[in-house]
Amino acid sequence: MRIIYIHIVAFLLFVFAIEAGAQMNKIGIPELEYFDRREYNGATQNWDISQAESGFIYFANNDGLLEFDGVNWSLLNDKNFGIIRSVKVLGKRIYIGSFNELGYYEYDSLQNLRYTSYAHYPELSEMGEFWDIYSWDNMVVFRSPKGLCLFKDDELVGVIRSSSRFISSYMVNGLLLVQDKKKGLMELRGQNVFPVSGGKKMINSEIVSMLPLAEDKIVIATMKNGLFIWDMQGIEKWNVDADSFLQQTNIFCGIKYLNDFLVFGTIQGGLVITSLSGDVVMQIDKDKGLKNNTVLSVSYDREGNIWGGLDNGIVRVNFNSSVTFLQGYYNVGTGYCAEKYNGYYYFGTNQGLYKIPEDVFFDPLKNRLILKS
Repeated sequence: MRIIYIHIVAFLLFVFAIEAGAQMNKIGIPELEYFDRREYNGATQNWDISQAESGFIYFANNDGLLEFDGVNWSLLNDKNFGIIRSVKVLGKRIYIGSFNELGYYEYDSLQNLRYTSYAHYPELSEMGEFWDIYSWDNMVVFRSPKGLCLFKDDELVGVIRSSSRFISSYMVNGLLLVQDKKKGLMELRGQNVFPVSGGKKMINSEIVSMLPLAEDKIVIATMKNGLFIWDMQGIEKWNVDADSFLQQTNIFCGIKYLNDFLVFGTIQGGLVITSLSGDVVMQIDKDKGLKNNTVLSVSYDREGNIWGGLDNGIVRVNFNSSVTFLQGYYNVGTGYCAEKYNGYYYFGTNQGLYKIPEDVFFDPLKNRLILKS
């Protein structure tokens, strides 16, 4: 009870003066819950995340498929697939992709998970790792670097081979888009892929995420070259505040969150959350409580929690809560009193009196420098 009391007091004292208009830039750290491999009994890396109608959450893990019911973890590795690269819940089925393996799990009448494999088709024997799974045009589509595999009513209805290598793929605004290493950005239509307007501009940039801003505007995130905008006619650099910072952190994945934010998982900078106008709202990295700076996958659940599949573990971020914690973010001790005066925030703690300029306090990327009075 003492720990809970201290956190509540610290929160009430430290944020009482923050104006409602500053809510977009949340100060401090949201509640983080970390799960390490000893807790979920799997490997360190988690490549994909998907939630079922039941509320269960599934993770594509190096040791197999992880299932989390909100309390207990289960590892499904009885088929010895090795590294699971993708997972997608569609209806009552949990589709997975691995090395030369693709198929789905489904609960039977006795509530046992049963697996059905699609890998028996000769055309799929050398497809390699399946990194993405989509529901598209009444079909289930699996993407590997060597091509797209289309299934309808549990039958293989098409294999679309890449001319070189399909680096990545994304479902945005009803479009299924793939990046071809030699041809750039392309769209799946029918039983083939076709170049999109301006798509060749992406030939030398590795796309890692595509997120909708509007019906005719899509954010393209690249690993090393930052952010771009595709307006369905051409692709141009997105010159926003987040761009230069994200270039330094190496984006790896991303999602649109609750129609208000973009959330990027990075290789070197943890989670970076931006507004739809490209302003950084929050960064959560190892320095701010994240156990690992490399985020391999990101998603969110029905309650608005952001889930990150890390290079070493899993994190749940209660970003949708109005409560954040300064304790641990500024490390100034237990809060006793606080005041805003003459452009500064002052904090009285059991370790002394601290002050911070207001502009620094509300800037999520500035150094967490506290000046002690």
